[in-house]
Amino acid sequence: DNIKALQFINANIANFGGDAGNVTVMGQSAGAINVYALLTSPLVVNANPKLMHRAMPMSGGISLASNVPPGSLPTLNPASTALAQGNALLYNLVIGDGLATDTTSAQAYVATQTPAQVAAYLRGKSPGTLLTTLLTKLAALGLAGSGPIPEGTVLPVDPIAAINAGRYLKVPVLASNTRDEAKLFPTF
Repeated sequence: DNIKALQFINANIANFGGDAGNVTVMGQSAGAINVYALLTSPLVVNANPKLMHRAMPMSGGISLASNVPPGSLPTLNPASTALAQGNALLYNLVIGDGLATDTTSAQAYVATQTPAQVAAYLRGKSPGTLLTTLLTKLAALGLAGSGPIPEGTVLPVDPIAAINAGRYLKVPVLASNTRDEAKLFPTF
């Protein structure tokens, strides 16, 4: 969605008096994670014309648990966590709708569905149903997080490794931290 927004800006900013050659992206906390994701996304790095020209991430990062010392809080989960979260959401919805009685039977039911059928099923759920399932079922499993998914196409599997290898958007970056950002995390 952020890349699509940048593409829209690039194509339309002149209509609003802006300069497609002078775009700064700024984000704070989760927004900063998104800024770092943009800076490392091959879709942004290889875009022609360039989609952004400066970045201002505040109080965020782009690290996996494997990139930080033990006891530190990573800002990304691996793609396998997102897959587990998606599957848990789907299986809990199927169980909640009475199409299965437990995770094993939900897996068996889902296996009989085509990807298009699964997509239609999920798109038929209200945002409230999805959020309630997330909060009441997935949170207890540690699967309630969100954020960019380092799946290898939109975001590198290891963004820090991509940066270390020089595969990032080379633009001026003003990185900073807010004073009280860490007050959110003591319970973790």
